[in-house]
Amino acid sequence: MSENTLSGIIKLAVLPEKMQILHLCINSLSGTLNLSDLSVEMQRVDLSENNFTGVIFLERLPEGSCLKNLSPSNNHLNGIISLTSLPPSLTGLHLNQNTFEGSLDLTQLTENRHVILLGDNLFSGKIDLRHLPVKLTDLSAANNRLVGTVCLTSLPPELWNLYLNGNTFEGSVDFTRLPENLNTLELSNNMFSGEIDVSRLPGSLHHLDVRQNRLSGTVCKPPGMFCFDGLNLSDRLLDGNTDLIVEPQ
Repeated sequence: MSENTLSGIIKLAVLPEKMQILHLCINSLSGTLNLSDLSVEMQRVDLSENNFTGVIFLERLPEGSCLKNLSPSNNHLNGIISLTSLPPSLTGLHLNQNTFEGSLDLTQLTENRHVILLGDNLFSGKIDLRHLPVKLTDLSAANNRLVGTVCLTSLPPELWNLYLNGNTFEGSVDFTRLPENLNTLELSNNMFSGEIDVSRLPGSLHHLDVRQNRLSGTVCKPPGMFCFDGLNLSDRLLDGNTDLIVEPQ
């Protein structure tokens, strides 16, 4: 029942116990979400792009839950999120585009996590990327209030997309040991500084964006590399770094 004009309040407690899939995205549903009311049989819940409000508690998901994918993205949810007590079955967590806050502990995620989308919230503090799940393919922490340095040399081998843009990360960035499968690396609009080496980027990397940082030195623009400018592709992936000299290819 996605992409309709449904409205009203959803009571998760009255859903059938054997229901496994609940897709109610892109509607005008409202009210609060008590995740402890989900059946242990539920596997996929997509409530994105509605008008849900209030706090959600991931640690209150039912014990023994079979939940594989949870997406309450693009609502009006808030509060502090704990990522350390998620069901082992959960592979995809989409919390982007809400107003969640607090710090993010990414060091105790189970190895089964594939997709974690936390962008466009109010998360703050530092994050540690050195102990991410080995099977992780997509991570977004873009457009939050995160600070500190980030380590890009110990990322999961299967990581495909990494979005860290729109924060206030600082320090140097090492591009010499990125995952061989990495396709997108988005670091724009931060405070990264120092020289960068773009001569050893993985062959799979097609989208790189380091615009609007404080990078310096002299580099050759990587051939065939683009960034997203709105919905369009652009080759100006190094713009906005005053002390960075870009030589012709």
